[in-house]
Amino acid sequence: MTTKQIEDFDTLVGNADGEEWLIIQQADGTTKKVRVDVALASGGGGDMAIAVYDPAGMAEQAVGLTEAQTVTNKTLTSPVINTAEINGSLTGDAVLDENDLVSDSDTKLATQQSIKAYVDTTADVQLATTDVSTAGWVVDEDNMASDLNTKVPTQQSTKAYADAVGAAQVSLTGGTMSGTLDMGDNIIQDVVLKNYSETYQMDAGVSTTHNVDLDDGNIQEITFAATTIVSFTNPSASAASSVTCILINAGSYTVTFPGVIWAGGVAPVFTSSGTDVVSFVITPSASQIFGFVGGLDFT
Repeated sequence: MTTKQIEDFDTLVGNADGEEWLIIQQADGTTKKVRVDVALASGGGGDMAIAVYDPAGMAEQAVGLTEAQTVTNKTLTSPVINTAEINGSLTGDAVLDENDLVSDSDTKLATQQSIKAYVDTTADVQLATTDVSTAGWVVDEDNMASDLNTKVPTQQSTKAYADAVGAAQVSLTGGTMSGTLDMGDNIIQDVVLKNYSETYQMDAGVSTTHNVDLDDGNIQEITFAATTIVSFTNPSASAASSVTCILINAGSYTVTFPGVIWAGGVAPVFTSSGTDVVSFVITPSASQIFGFVGGLDFT
């Protein structure tokens, strides 16, 4: 305790138990208001000897509103911190250092070291160095027949599948087909054909009825053995179709083409022992069939 002799005080107020407020004037003209324990001189009317006026001691116990101060071992209860800079280490119950992250807390922090340890040691697989072919979530199928959305393929099976599919495609820069290309009645536009051929269908011993099936080809040879009614099947439903028929010995029997519109409105007279060539143009869905002679009596 520091004891000072104070003179010329301005005001003294207080209560009966001896705790007083004293306003004093300092050397620089400013005033201070302090609480003191007062002991009056026994003779009265003299100076007061007072204690506890200790501004330096108070500063050591109080936290200022604007001063930069170091607070050691203090507890802050429910603080609201808008902006904070933490230098050094962060420790305490709010920070967990568990390599296995076993607490699984959503209210505490994990240290950098524990996060790294967990990732390094508990990841399912280190892809850069580990053979995963036996893992349950890996499938190795060159044709990817399982078609699973819960597993991943191996690199080899991915390559094999892509290579197989790619080999079945025609490159935009060109290539050689090795099978049938079914366009499904779709349009091939602005095409240049070179050295092309047409499917040739041969039917022998035809009698009674005969269907010229356009799916069998656009050039069809028909050898007749009896009277026959000829019709057409599978023309395009959305486009015109055409077929050329090579008729063998059609004149030996009564061979008719119901529904065909012949040039001049008269059906040709076919050759009894020989070959006739006639062509047909069929409008969409066979709504009309036009027939015309390419040549008769090829012998």
